[in-house]
Amino acid sequence: MLTALRAYGAFRGPSISARTLHFLGDKLTPATLISSTSAHFKDPKDLPYQPLRRQLSSSTPDSASRNRNRRPHHLSNLDPKLVQLSDLLDISDRTLVSLQIKWTDKPTTVARQRIAYKSSGGGNTDKIYHRFPPGTRGFLYFHRKPGRESNILAGEIRFRVVGSSDLNLPAQELFANGHDLQNYEGHTPWRIYLARLFLAKTHEGILDILVRQGLVTPKQKAEGRRLALETRNPKALNRGRILEDITDPFMIPLPSKNFRLVVLRSDVIEIFPFHLLPWQERPPLDRNAQSEPPREWKGHALVRFELADISKTPRKKFNGHKKLVLRILKLFNQRTTFHLPDSGDFVRTRGGAIRSWDLDIAHRYLGPSHMKILEEGYSLKKSV
Repeated sequence: MLTALRAYGAFRGPSISARTLHFLGDKLTPATLISSTSAHFKDPKDLPYQPLRRQLSSSTPDSASRNRNRRPHHLSNLDPKLVQLSDLLDISDRTLVSLQIKWTDKPTTVARQRIAYKSSGGGNTDKIYHRFPPGTRGFLYFHRKPGRESNILAGEIRFRVVGSSDLNLPAQELFANGHDLQNYEGHTPWRIYLARLFLAKTHEGILDILVRQGLVTPKQKAEGRRLALETRNPKALNRGRILEDITDPFMIPLPSKNFRLVVLRSDVIEIFPFHLLPWQERPPLDRNAQSEPPREWKGHALVRFELADISKTPRKKFNGHKKLVLRILKLFNQRTTFHLPDSGDFVRTRGGAIRSWDLDIAHRYLGPSHMKILEEGYSLKKSV
């Protein structure tokens, strides 16, 4: 219908303005309706008018839903110990959620903050936003694992989903009975890492709340921002998988041609690049390996760093045969049954050899403190 309007305008006189098209939006069919706050979806090939493509949504909400999408939510608390019913947010089916920072003692001039469930694609015009799941009602809050208070970069913003049947409970009890919103893939909690908050100026208001509530000190904010801005690859910090502590398991896609892991150290933020990470199922020992060709895993895997004894090779002489490896703890996203040993397995090359890194490379990316933790946990005494 928009194409017909354009063609008609070209025949009769000046083209229809974008503002007029926006006004006509309520009159158009759902297939052609434009919403200023809806997700940017991949361009349909049959839509010839280029400037309209980046705002076309494949699932158009009704007028009431569009008005709700434009209305900002007030945000003044991120401390889970201080939650009140007034902090409750309903962001169900939203693409971009606008947050207005609101103080009780004085008005704020901080620009509205925006959060998204998941975005994909490159650039502003081609970026695709996915909606928050239905029933996403609850509290935004700051989470930091116990014992990591001294870590400047440790912490993240999460969303605690609460049940609609519990809304008559006190806020603290409502929060305790809830559960963390999971990410788009469903593997880990949805989160905004503190390190990314330091990097993005668009989240200045969220940082202000953390500082005002004593969850982050002004000194931590200044130092964290310095570390984030000095990162050699800020784009990787925004998009890569973040490892807060060397003992934490983390998700990786397998096979993976190029994968960047953001390692948060106390002195610097390092980007650990991985190349060609596959994993093939090895038949159990009681089966004939020759009669069953190895199957390559295609999905996500939960892994962690370890030091392991690898058979000596005539390559580098740094610490001999002790190497950095990735142990697979769990496999995801595959309906076909794959056999993973109870103790897990190592990420391997397509030839079956254990994928490993020399300790000089490990020291370069992980740093002395992380390597010390791995050394303390190193207990393998025989070749694997």
